[in-house]
Amino acid sequence: MGIFGMVGLDNGIVSGLEKFEGPDPAYWCARGYAICTPDIRGVANSEGDSVIWDRQEGRDCYDLIEWLGVQDWCTGKVAMSGTSYLAVSQWFTAAEQPPHLAAINPWEGVSDVYRDLVLRGGMPDTGFACLLQDNSYFGKGQKEDSLTEAQRHPLMDDLWENKIPQFEKITVPAYVVASYSNTLHTAGTFRAWRRMASEDKWLRVHNSQEWPDYYDEANVEDLRRFFDHVLKGEDNGWEQTPRVRYSLLDLQGGDRVNVPADQFPPADVTSTKYYLDGRTRTLRTGAPRRSRFSPACRW
Repeated sequence: MGIFGMVGLDNGIVSGLEKFEGPDPAYWCARGYAICTPDIRGVANSEGDSVIWDRQEGRDCYDLIEWLGVQDWCTGKVAMSGTSYLAVSQWFTAAEQPPHLAAINPWEGVSDVYRDLVLRGGMPDTGFACLLQDNSYFGKGQKEDSLTEAQRHPLMDDLWENKIPQFEKITVPAYVVASYSNTLHTAGTFRAWRRMASEDKWLRVHNSQEWPDYYDEANVEDLRRFFDHVLKGEDNGWEQTPRVRYSLLDLQGGDRVNVPADQFPPADVTSTKYYLDGRTRTLRTGAPRRSRFSPACRW
């Protein structure tokens, strides 16, 4: 049995054995699981050149999962879990359909590098991409220059298409976790959950931040129920878990969490359009009146 995570966080409830944004071996190994934390291609002592999220990583992970699945200590079922980068990797890997991959647990992750990371809505937005490129992916080979790519490829083309998972090929059971407030991952997580072809997929929308939510003891137990059911075949009632559990945010501190639903957005939700009023810096449900003078004409 294996849970495959990649890349420490110590917030008081983890052992210190975990890799950053990945599952804690002290918890999972004590419950019959094994943790694999590999370096990706081109990072640390791994050979080759590294890329920033594309289908190459999915193919690399395919090979690793198939190796894990035939080890003596593995039952033949491998799952993936992790937040952020480790979530993104799961979209690409599941789309490659490695036979020994039995389930995924992406916990907030970009699912379209063009739209989520470098050119949001076609507008350059490379702040985090620059941080990612300059402060990570260290290894002996070369690393991809996504900032230059964004300049040379301002429109969607084959380069960026290669950085979108083939959602229609993601068919394994999936427990997806999202939030409303992660400016990097929110859109991509919801997009992937909507488009993936998995018939057995669950969505939970939390009201906090990815790392404390991922390592929260109650949430870890909830995830274990999913893995115990899918990987071990335990009849623990997981199939009765609502397909969607979402949060309602209250700026006065009265958030409601784990509200059950059959779909997202929930069927009884009424959409409301808001308009940004630049003069008053407020959001309004009605379009602001047009000024006699355009702000662009004021000096």
